Amino acid sequence: MLGEHQFNDKVSLSSITAYRKFDSDEAFDADGTVAPVLFFHEKSKGDQFSQELRLNFKLGERFKGFAGCNYFSEDGYQDVPMTTDERSFLAILSPLVAP
Repeated sequence: MLGEHQFNDKVSLSSITAYRKFDSDEAFDADGTVAPVLFFHEKSKGDQFSQELRLNFKLGERFKGFAGCNYFSEDGYQDVPMTTDERSFLAILSPLVAP
């Protein structure tokens, strides 16, 4: 959410507020081959909140600036189990090491 308050023609206050909630479940083949050598299954969830306040000012025609602060908070969880299939790995390597 964006907000702005103009105090006068030289000073304004900007506010940016954001909230995000996520719940993700993603499975993917991490090695890029047709064989299931490396496989990941990522599960994550969380809540994020951020707030930014910015005081914008103009002093004369040649100097403009701002000062501000921001806040970010996250409460989250992530689990990324990995599975491997060594037989597939050996099958991929066998043509490379065969006599």
